[in-house]
Amino acid sequence: MKNIYLLVKDIDVGRGGLTRVMLGRASYFADAGHNCNLLSVTFKDRHDLIYDEFIRTKRLSKKVSLLNLFDYYREKNTISEELSNDNKLLIQVKDRRYKIHSSELTTYRHVRYFDQDGRYIMYKKWHKNGHLQYIDYFKEDKTLYKKEEFCHNNYKTRTKYYDLVTKKLKMETYHTPDGYAYLTIDYNLNNESPKMIYYLDRDSDEVVLFSQQDPMLQFQKYWIEELCDKSHNKPFIINEDIFITDLFTKINKNKCYKISTTHNNHLNAPYVIGSPVKKHYEDLFNKAGELDAIVFLTKEQKEDVVSQFNFLKNVFAIPNALSRIEFTETINKDLKVISIVGRLEYQKHLEDAIEAFSIISKKHKDVILNIYGKGPDEEKLQRLIKEKNLEKKIIIHGYTNSVGDVFKSSLFTIMTSRFEGSPMVLREAMLAGTCVISYDINYGPKDIITNGEDGYLVRSGGINEMAEKMNELLTNPQKAIEMGNKAIINITEKFSEEKVMGMWFKLFDKIENMVR
Repeated sequence: MKNIYLLVKDIDVGRGGLTRVMLGRASYFADAGHNCNLLSVTFKDRHDLIYDEFIRTKRLSKKVSLLNLFDYYREKNTISEELSNDNKLLIQVKDRRYKIHSSELTTYRHVRYFDQDGRYIMYKKWHKNGHLQYIDYFKEDKTLYKKEEFCHNNYKTRTKYYDLVTKKLKMETYHTPDGYAYLTIDYNLNNESPKMIYYLDRDSDEVVLFSQQDPMLQFQKYWIEELCDKSHNKPFIINEDIFITDLFTKINKNKCYKISTTHNNHLNAPYVIGSPVKKHYEDLFNKAGELDAIVFLTKEQKEDVVSQFNFLKNVFAIPNALSRIEFTETINKDLKVISIVGRLEYQKHLEDAIEAFSIISKKHKDVILNIYGKGPDEEKLQRLIKEKNLEKKIIIHGYTNSVGDVFKSSLFTIMTSRFEGSPMVLREAMLAGTCVISYDINYGPKDIITNGEDGYLVRSGGINEMAEKMNELLTNPQKAIEMGNKAIINITEKFSEEKVMGMWFKLFDKIENMVR
C-alpha cells in the first residue's frame, strides 16, 4: 500500500474541472487500496462541511481524508471540544456589562453594544444559519482594533488585531475550541504579508518560529514534512496547483517522492508553440530537478515543452480519467436545449458561444442555451446577452453539481475556450452521451473528440463555423443523438479509470526504482 498526498492551495465546493479531477484521482487511488489524503494550506473554518458535501454528492470516496494545515494543528492542540467559558459568554446576545441595540437582530442578524458612558464599543454579526459569525471591537473614536471570528460550531477560530494608525492588519491568533491559542502571525504593515509566525505546541510548551523570507511558506513546508515523517513508508506527493510550485519544490525530496501535474496550457497568447511561456510554468520547468516527475495531460503538450526546455528528462503524459459523475441512468434528450458547463472567465471565451447562438437562434427560435457556471465575466456576458435580445433564450444558472444530468438532457454542448490543458468537461459531456462542438485549440480537444464521429472540431475563433455545426445538429437531432451514443463508447475506451490508473501506478513504480 502506497501513501499518496494530493496537494492544493485551497479547496472548496463551488469549483470546476481541476477540483473534479483531483477528487476523482484521490478516489481512484483510495479505492484501489492505497492510503490517499487531500492536502490544503489555506485557512477555512468549514473544511468539515466541505468534506461532508463532497461525500454527500459522491464526488469523493469515503476512503479519502481531507487534511488542512490549520485544522491539523488546531486538532493536535485541542484537549477538549467543550467551549471555554469565555467563548460561551461571547456567543450570547445578552451581555449584562453593556446596553444593547438588538432591534435589527431578526432582520439583519446583528447587535450593537454600548458601555455605561454611551460609547459604541462592540458589534456582533450572526450567520444566516444561526451561529455567531464575528465580533468587532472599537476604540472610543470608533476605530476598529480587534475582530473575533467564529465557526459554525460556535467556537472562536481566529482573532485579528489592527494597527490604530494605518488600520491595517497587524496580528492574528488562531484558537482551539477550548480556547488555546496555537498559532500567532505577525504582519508587515508595509505589504500586509506575514512577517513572523509562531507555532505554540501545547504538549511540549515549545514555540516554533518561522521568520525567514517567506514565513508562511516555511510553515507550510514544516507541516508537509511532518506528515512525511509520520508516514510508514516514503509517500508520494502530487502537486495539483501550479501556483504553489515554489512551496512544493522546497519540500525535502529525501522525505517524499514529488510529482507535479499540469492542468492547463503553459503558453500565453496566442497559446501556440512559440508563444511566451507563463511565468508559473517557466518556474516549474526550471525547477524540475527538485522533482521526480512532471505529468502533462497530452503527449502534444509534453513534446512542445521538451522542444523548448530540452533539459527536461523526467516528463510524462497521463490523461485525466473519466469523472465519477452521478446522473440518472436513462438519457432523455431535450432536442431544443444546448448546455455549456464552465467558469465564466476570459479563458472560456463564452462571448463566442453567445455570438454563435445568436446566429442560429434566428432560424431555431425555440432553442435554449443553458450556461452553468460562475466567474468574473458574468456581468459582461449578461450585458452581451441583453444586447442580443436573448434574455429569454440564454440563461446563466450558476454553478451546478449535477453535471451529468445537465448533459444527459442536452442535445449537444459547445466549447469556445481560448486555451485548455485537456478539458474535463468534454469527457463528462461525452460520457453522458452528449456530442461536442469544440474549438480546435491547444491542448486536448483533438485527443478527446474524433472529428465527425462523436463531435466536431472547428477552427479557433470560427464563430460562423461553430454556428454552422450547431445548425446542422439542430436540423438533424438524430445525428446528434447517434454521435452522442458513439461518444460514450469512444471516451470510455480512451480514458477509462482502469487504463489511466494503470499509467499512474507504472509511474509510481518507475520513480521508486529510480536511482537518485
